Amino acid sequence: MRKIKILLFANHNNGVNILNYLVTRKDADLKLVVVQEESKKVWWQSAKQAAIKNNLEYLVFQDDLSLFNKIKNIDFDLIISASWRKKFPKKILALAKIGAVNFHNSLLPKYRSAYANSWPIYFGEDKTGVTLHWMTENFDDGDIIAQQALPIYPWDTAKEVWERINEQFLNLFQKMWPRVNEWKKNSKPQKGQSSFFTIKDYLETNQIPLDKKVKIQDFVNFLRSRTFLPYYRNAYFIDPISKSKVYISLLLERER
Repeated sequence: MRKIKILLFANHNNGVNILNYLVTRKDADLKLVVVQEESKKVWWQSAKQAAIKNNLEYLVFQDDLSLFNKIKNIDFDLIISASWRKKFPKKILALAKIGAVNFHNSLLPKYRSAYANSWPIYFGEDKTGVTLHWMTENFDDGDIIAQQALPIYPWDTAKEVWERINEQFLNLFQKMWPRVNEWKKNSKPQKGQSSFFTIKDYLETNQIPLDKKVKIQDFVNFLRSRTFLPYYRNAYFIDPISKSKVYISLLLERER
């Protein structure tokens, strides 16, 4: 059995889940785990600690140039990006003999780029999904290896959707990894209407204009899409008297 030699770019719970799965595979050889600097305030699982626990070599990312210089002489086949927050330059992608793949938390080509767990709720959709795709120089733009849809329930906030997405990432990868040698020939171009939202788009729509008229359903969907308790408070309005930000989140409870 030929092992696939992997550079894993791991971040957040998704990165830890993929790392923990790959170390169980006899057909996978994790040559290096690249992690991002973590502050003491992060609430998610640490990819760095997961690498240490599994006795894997790891590298804390600093910048593209130093990364390139450190990995250019490593013999590896595949780059796997799991919740990595940066775009990969062409010269790094070119180092992988087989190619580079990424997990994205939407059904591409819809909701490319940032906060893809929030935008489907914002626009009132009843489903989203996860995509495993080949990487290019552009965000979330490569051919699709596999996708898996998941429901968005009326009582979901962005947090519940995010948690369900992470479970589906692992499920999809466990299903697809045994067929890794077939990924190239079975991949398909992205089709359908695309959409792209940046971090700036998200932040600029967090403020609630108090004088704007909206449908109640649209407003509820907006608040659902911005609720990620207890970790983040996103939606807010400016109090006309104190000029202070007042944050709003939703507590949703399904009837039992």
